Amino acid sequence: MFRDDGGPTAAVRGSALLPCNATCTEYCGFIEALGRQFRIKIRLKSPGGQVDAEAFACDAELSQILTSAGALPALRLRLAQTPDPASFVAELQDVLQRLLRAAPQSAPAPAAYYSRLVAEIDKVGWEHLVTISERLSHLQLRVSDAAGRHHVIGVTMPPDYPRTAPTCVADLPAPFALQWRAGQSSLADVLGQFRAALAPFLPLWEVLDDLDAHTHVLEPEHRSRAIAQRRVALAPHCSLSLALNPLAPRAAPEVRFLGAQASLAPFKAAVRCALWAQASLAPFKAAFAANAPRTWDPSRLLRANLEAALGAPLPSPATTLREDISGDCGICYQYRLADASGGGGSGGSSGAVPDRVCDNARCRRPYHPACLLAWLQGLPESRTSFGTTFGTCPYCSEDISATS
Repeated sequence: MFRDDGGPTAAVRGSALLPCNATCTEYCGFIEALGRQFRIKIRLKSPGGQVDAEAFACDAELSQILTSAGALPALRLRLAQTPDPASFVAELQDVLQRLLRAAPQSAPAPAAYYSRLVAEIDKVGWEHLVTISERLSHLQLRVSDAAGRHHVIGVTMPPDYPRTAPTCVADLPAPFALQWRAGQSSLADVLGQFRAALAPFLPLWEVLDDLDAHTHVLEPEHRSRAIAQRRVALAPHCSLSLALNPLAPRAAPEVRFLGAQASLAPFKAAVRCALWAQASLAPFKAAFAANAPRTWDPSRLLRANLEAALGAPLPSPATTLREDISGDCGICYQYRLADASGGGGSGGSSGAVPDRVCDNARCRRPYHPACLLAWLQGLPESRTSFGTTFGTCPYCSEDISATS
């Protein structure tokens, strides 16, 4: 819940939200409007700070209400102006109540709709049903893939189902395109096509699960089966961003190195040598293979190739603490700094990264230039000359500067 000052313990009437991560920057729960409840998830830009309106998420029923009314863009702008989580939820509740009052009341579906839907769920098995809405217009079904991973698909039924195809939302790296025969297809067809859509991505999830289990994955903070990217820690304040081909996940990925440039140099040389060798082996395989013991091997998992290129294991949760190798800013404790539009944040892919590093070899703490500038400007002993502010590092007290 939320405190009256925006902290994590007070309530907004008609809502219940609880923190869903250790830093109390994400909250999950429900909001009530006109007797109806909807699931929502919000993210704070910093602990106890403003809500990131761009990261707002909700269940399919609420999403459909906001989308069909064309209210989502305006709502995000309005919510972005709220100063704290309690105000955010109250504002959302007000908007939702207005939309529900203005919405035309749809007639209940005929009895044949409910009979058919129950019969179809009986056929696929109730063990696959995760949730179903009060009006039986939206449900979630779960299946397992060949490796035992669980996958959920959301299905929203139109009033004239099955004459019109349902709308399906699934966590996949590619859009799920449902093939529907009007009046003939059923939920069994939805599940069958969903299982078939999972198959091409099983190798991708094997590679990503291996990374998630054996390395410090810094981004995305909240993983989705639809995301084929990872940022893994290499060393203190050094990391590697990987973009995989969802259909060829063991091929050499797109890479980007992040962190202190001086510390990154040996990692760059090793990984790029392996990637260049993999790309070059085709025309020069016989001549090159004998001199390239660390070339990229598509038969191995991505982690194994990276560790072979580096000549050492990647930092893992079993051997190092996350805080010892994280590249988060030493002032705001986030990696992605929210940009002016409200994007970024801890789980986004936009926003500034902490690329200003303390020159002290024993410190090497990274900072967002904007955070460091604000910190230095608040020091009574700092001085500014030609747009550059000089002061001391918050951690080691060595000289450091930031440019406005």
